[in-house]
Amino acid sequence: MLIAWNRRTNQNKIFLIRINPPNPKQRMPHIMSTAFTADTKISPPKWDGKRETFDVYDWQFRNFAALSSLSDALEPSIMANCPTKTEYSALDKLSTDPAVLAKIKIYRDNEKLCGMFVYGNNSAVGKAALKATSSPDFPLGLIHVALDRLADSYIPKDITAEIDLENQVQQVRFKRGTEYYAEVTEVLSHFTCTLSEKELIKDMAKKTQNSTYAKMISDELRKPTPNFKLLCDKLDSVQRLAGLSLSGSKTKKEKEVSLTNQEKSTSGAKVKSKGLCWALPK
Repeated sequence: MLIAWNRRTNQNKIFLIRINPPNPKQRMPHIMSTAFTADTKISPPKWDGKRETFDVYDWQFRNFAALSSLSDALEPSIMANCPTKTEYSALDKLSTDPAVLAKIKIYRDNEKLCGMFVYGNNSAVGKAALKATSSPDFPLGLIHVALDRLADSYIPKDITAEIDLENQVQQVRFKRGTEYYAEVTEVLSHFTCTLSEKELIKDMAKKTQNSTYAKMISDELRKPTPNFKLLCDKLDSVQRLAGLSLSGSKTKKEKEVSLTNQEKSTSGAKVKSKGLCWALPK
């Protein structure tokens, strides 16, 4: 309502103004956000139960839990305060006490992640690992314990793992710089242990006899902090340039050989030359 003074009539005039409330479904450009909210739908990652894919799945699942605001259930120190089923049932769900609310949340977070873990497993391996952690206190299991046990089995950590890692890196053939980096990174992703940048570059040095590459590798090793990826990128650039140069010279050489063979062809029957084309009779 708006009251205005009318000078002509010397009277107040009342205006009724209707203001429509904002439509909650309408997304205004100035308030749009890309942040994840409770309404954001994210599908849990899936695992096929194979050793070579567990490390990627474990990383994806932990990121999924973080995006879903459920990552507290993966922290052993926080889960130490998780109530049992009996204790959870006795909690006042309408309480405003932060301590009570924290216990309610952690119990529910664990149950949610357990359900999502089962939903995302296409094999019986993961389901069996989670089922092994279930008890009357935690009927659905403890997700952080299940993941840690799977990591112990599927991601080697002891001294034998370090030896196995070195052997597998040594088996990677040196080709293009970026391809070599990708293959070595793939091998490293299956282990919790790793090799230093210097060790990776030294292993690369044993796989090439090219003097140009050897010098680049030697120069990188002399740096206080050698960078394996940067070296691979530099090698790839040199290889691409060399490939273009060789391609151009090869094409020119093939043309020269073709012309030479045509000049050497003799009259008479059709003769197959030793070059790249047929020499037809004149």
